[in-house]
Amino acid sequence: MKLLQFDSYGLAPVLSAKEGWMYVSRTGRVVIIGVPSMDNGADTFHNGLVRVIRNKKYGFANRKGQIVIAAHYDGAMNFEQGKSKVCLAARGRIAPSGVVKFIAETAAISTRVEFE
Repeated sequence: MKLLQFDSYGLAPVLSAKEGWMYVSRTGRVVIIGVPSMDNGADTFHNGLVRVIRNKKYGFANRKGQIVIAAHYDGAMNFEQGKSKVCLAARGRIAPSGVVKFIAETAAISTRVEFE
């Protein structure tokens, strides 16, 4: 645990041979699992949210490990300026072959995601 680099929120990325990338707390508790890799490491938090993969679908979790935007997108980009580009039916990537939409961070507190 001493070798891990924790962020200011007390979370550190860890790579498990079995589970893939995850974030753990300073006490060693696994907080978030299913974090996709990005640039040879765990995906990072943007606007307080990190992408997660559940059943081959993308969603978003907060720093407490709560899934705040359900994982039902085939692809999702990180949040920038309060929005994330997501897609449906694109075989796991943001691509012209799928339906590409934007979701807002506020979808995290809504029961229904509104597309713009």
